[in-house]
Amino acid sequence: MQSTQFLFGVGGFEQLPHAMEKLGSTRALLVSSYLEGNLSERSAEILADRLAAVFDVSFTLQSLDMATELAETHCIDCVVAVGGARAIDVGKGVAVCTGLPLLAVPTTYAGAELSPGYWLDWPGEGRTGLHPQAVPQTVIYDPALTSGFPRTSSMLSGMGAIARGALAATTCEMDETAMQRALDGVSMLALGLPAIRRDPGDMDARTDALYGAWRCAEAAARACLSPYNALCAQISTRSGLRFAAVSTAVLPHMLAYMEPAAPVAMGRIAQALGADANTSAARAALEFARLVGAPVALRDLGMPQRHVARTIDFASQLLCPQPRPSETASVSRMIEDAYVGRLLV
Repeated sequence: MQSTQFLFGVGGFEQLPHAMEKLGSTRALLVSSYLEGNLSERSAEILADRLAAVFDVSFTLQSLDMATELAETHCIDCVVAVGGARAIDVGKGVAVCTGLPLLAVPTTYAGAELSPGYWLDWPGEGRTGLHPQAVPQTVIYDPALTSGFPRTSSMLSGMGAIARGALAATTCEMDETAMQRALDGVSMLALGLPAIRRDPGDMDARTDALYGAWRCAEAAARACLSPYNALCAQISTRSGLRFAAVSTAVLPHMLAYMEPAAPVAMGRIAQALGADANTSAARAALEFARLVGAPVALRDLGMPQRHVARTIDFASQLLCPQPRPSETASVSRMIEDAYVGRLLV
């Protein structure tokens, strides 16, 4: 897999032309969304004559084929994806289909940028992919770009990053460097998110949170989180719920389910979340979600109770190869507890 170059810091967005120059690129396809305020306009201003075409991901009648055709029509030599998970994932899809280099500028804590996978969910075109070409050659992390992110969305996105870091830590106990990277990310997010909730304009807190999200994304890119992501995607799609909110509600219960297989990692996860030595990772995640006002029950998000049984069946099949054999009773308890927001550990 290709190596990725990183730029981190307030004002890093202004380095976009320089990053393109280092890639040897002069004609960019900008993938973004008009729904993210003036971000598209700012991107266009910064790219100036390097901007050859724009693809707006916010329109529901768009498709990956349309984006790819746009790149080919305008002789694009670089894809620049600026925005949240959808813009990044569309940029990945175009990069995979065309073989063009990808430069990603995430504006949330989602962490989608470093994974070789992508997920497109336009009406009539649900598409997933996994390809090394989807990994950006350059990622720019500018904390200032997250300042327009609403408080509630910041909490959900940040909790999603914590989920990636925490679960990555449970899969790499034999690799201390990777595990510490994940835990450092969780710790920085645990420091930054409460401060952002108190004051959304706190740039130091947003810098901490974005740095933590970067570290969690790096760790998750080296771990297998497919079962967790698939479970959350299934619940999200079937019940029409936001993936980030589902991920937040499920996390404590997934940690409780996995704790017997990774007790050392779980203890360190709890500490990274600011809990004491006697608190389980699952309890620490639940209490932290409550602290930042994130959802803790699938029922409260609008998941119908009739979906619980089918979700249990799906999860039972999905988790068989995970750290311990998937016992029906354990999986049932995990889903039922996530539905009502109950935790017994």
